[in-house]
Amino acid sequence: MDRDFIFEEGCILTGYKGNQQNITIPSNTVGIVEAFRCNTNIKLVSINAKIIIGENAFRDCSGLGSVIFSTNSVMDIGESAFRDCTALSSIDIPDTLFIGENAFRDCTKMNEVTINGCSNIEDYAFRGCTRLSKVTINDEYVDFGYGVFAECPNVTLYVKCGSTAEKYALNNGIKYKYI
Repeated sequence: MDRDFIFEEGCILTGYKGNQQNITIPSNTVGIVEAFRCNTNIKLVSINAKIIIGENAFRDCSGLGSVIFSTNSVMDIGESAFRDCTALSSIDIPDTLFIGENAFRDCTKMNEVTINGCSNIEDYAFRGCTRLSKVTINDEYVDFGYGVFAECPNVTLYVKCGSTAEKYALNNGIKYKYI
């Protein structure tokens, strides 16, 4: 329910006082900052508005198993936004400008990621996703930070031939296949 959400400046979601397991982010939201941090009750989040998922927005939500984005719903995924969401097993990220440092770090059940368009993936974005085996990057040019897939021993990148993702895989000893 909308009254369970706490907003600052009318449109920045900064808190949640409800107990629902399945949450749809209100459509008037433009950003989320630390609103759900350490909420172990949440199982599913649907995001239908074009928003910025800010720093620590869902960090340590250990029960969060599914995030559903509508097409073109995310502008940025901030630093540590989904860090330590240990139940999250896969994610399909729509076109976004930026995936922040440590954004999905230590999501230990994460096994598959699809990135449909992204300009920049920051340092350690997927570090410690120890079950991560398949990452599909549907973009020709992505700027990769340091150690994006560190401590992901079984990861294979699915990339376009000649893309920066292919070069990143080659330069960092990461397995890759062409899509």
